[in-house]
Amino acid sequence: GPTIRRFEGSEAAEVENLAAPVTAFAVDAAGQRAWATLDGGLSLPVTPRGLPEGAARRCITGIAFDGAGGVFLTIGSTTNAADAWQKDLLERQATGSLWHIPPTGAARQIAGGLAWPEAPLALPDGSVILSECSASQVLRIAATGRSETLIANLPGYPAGLCRMGDGYALCLKAPRNQLIEFILRERAFAAEMIARV
Repeated sequence: GPTIRRFEGSEAAEVENLAAPVTAFAVDAAGQRAWATLDGGLSLPVTPRGLPEGAARRCITGIAFDGAGGVFLTIGSTTNAADAWQKDLLERQATGSLWHIPPTGAARQIAGGLAWPEAPLALPDGSVILSECSASQVLRIAATGRSETLIANLPGYPAGLCRMGDGYALCLKAPRNQLIEFILRERAFAAEMIARV
């Protein structure tokens, strides 16, 4: 939804109520917030000069502070908005990307051709771990753009990824099942289903 809340124990205080549903949110150790919304709204502590506009701006699926004054962003798709992941999956799209916006200078695309990336986590060496949701895997992408698969063939579609103790917690937004896997292989049937349903 459009509301950002801060939890202290079991109490939730409203911090901000935005004009559209939030698609990505991050907060750093100093309390700086960054968010993106479904209508293309974007609030960052840095100027997002050079980021793509249009559908891509409505599909920011993750934000992470880099620890040096900049941010990483994931764009899930250049053709579908953030609330159309299922459609993007059925279309077998891979138009997502990972971007870095430094404190000064223009935004730079680090990697493209990703199948709905989400939940970037910045590492001290400048690389990023992220969920590649529609490919059911977790990637590590170096600052040079070289990617390495950390976990492949997950039993679901990965979404949220966060640090927890000495490791990480990974959320799956939906399980994979035989029916969906069959539809994904049958391209003509999937295209007809998208058009009619």
